[in-house]
Amino acid sequence: MAPTEPIYFNDSYQFEGEATVDDIVDEEGVTSVILGKTLFHPQGGGQPSDVGEIVSGDVVFKVEKAAKREDGVIQHIGNFEGNSKFEKNAKVTMKVDEPTRRLHARLHSAGHLLDSAMKKVGRTDLIPSKGFHFSTGAYVEYIGAVEAGDREKLAEDLNTAINALISEKTDVQVEMTDGTRMVTMGGVSCPCGGTHVKNVGDIEVVKVTKVKKAKKNVRVSYEVSMQSL
Repeated sequence: MAPTEPIYFNDSYQFEGEATVDDIVDEEGVTSVILGKTLFHPQGGGQPSDVGEIVSGDVVFKVEKAAKREDGVIQHIGNFEGNSKFEKNAKVTMKVDEPTRRLHARLHSAGHLLDSAMKKVGRTDLIPSKGFHFSTGAYVEYIGAVEAGDREKLAEDLNTAINALISEKTDVQVEMTDGTRMVTMGGVSCPCGGTHVKNVGDIEVVKVTKVKKAKKNVRVSYEVSMQSL
């Protein structure tokens, strides 16, 4: 089976689109719908999966999770409502849950913008390592060290720097370079397959909640919130 075309690469703010059913798999009590292309971002790269539904006429499949296999096929895992199922090659409409997608995009983008804020505060010695962009316990880990007595001050400086970057409301650049999807924000570029805001202003507010040692690395924990009305 050919790899699923990830059309979520093209526009993080596209929440609905058409596709064709390639297969339906029932295995050990788990039902998966496989499409030729998908708007659903699978869990991976530190980002949670999209949720939503796939619809064809009166047949509705609730997508609880999307997962990417080693062969590049993305499985939409969930359950059909009622007893009806899609036929193979059926035309379906994908409906990604918009509030969840937007939250994931803000969290993921905030993690990237932390890299830029880290440079702004002069900590170019800290090298981005990995991120966890879930709404519960979001963080970015950096290779390097921060002395215990400097961690609170670094958190304060990062809060000032990242929210200053957000206030500039610059566009996020996403482009394919030599077959690699590159994301640029705040002047920092890196390869990434996740969903992102279109403008850093859409992140709203970021609060760095803690800087701590994580084994041999430094973990910067953060959360996002909406601007007060």
